[in-house]
Amino acid sequence: MTTFETFDWESGDTDTAIALVREGTTRQINQLGRFYNWDYAPVEVLGAVLDRPDCSLGTALTIFVAAEPGYYEAFAPDGAGCPSPQIFAFLVRLRDRINAGDFVDDPEDSPEHPWLLTRYLSSEDGPERMFTLDPARVSGALSRPSRDAARQEDGHVFELHSALDLFATMRATQAGIEVELDARRGPLARLFRRLFGRNR
Repeated sequence: MTTFETFDWESGDTDTAIALVREGTTRQINQLGRFYNWDYAPVEVLGAVLDRPDCSLGTALTIFVAAEPGYYEAFAPDGAGCPSPQIFAFLVRLRDRINAGDFVDDPEDSPEHPWLLTRYLSSEDGPERMFTLDPARVSGALSRPSRDAARQEDGHVFELHSALDLFATMRATQAGIEVELDARRGPLARLFRRLFGRNR
């Protein structure tokens, strides 16, 4: 029997995917909405996620920005000439639902990549845009720390440790190539001297 966990979300039948979304837990559908591969029937499957009454505002905003509204604004106001009219219509409907307050604003939840959403917030002095979001509806979700920011911070810590490890390894090998450096005067030798404080 196919379950939410065992289903192949990248090559499985779309009808089965939609049925599983309708039966999935709140956590399952919100995770799916955030990390779904847009190469596989996104309008149908993500539409089913968004139609769930427990779909969070954070998930809806994540889907909104993943749909690349900036690209589709070029086909405003009616999508004429758009190569993906289904996604254009999907975005229009999603924008309207976000602005109508259709999604659960969970205080423990926030969208992925919130900084990408700020350009779509309406303002009196800002340009008129096709896919404008009402700040009153989304500002709470955007003001909370995002999961993405936490992951990014963890990633920066990992990168720092990796850089320090590399630096320590290079320092350890310095003694072994000093004789070689003294015999050379090329640009790489100058760079190595600059990195390790041998400015001669």
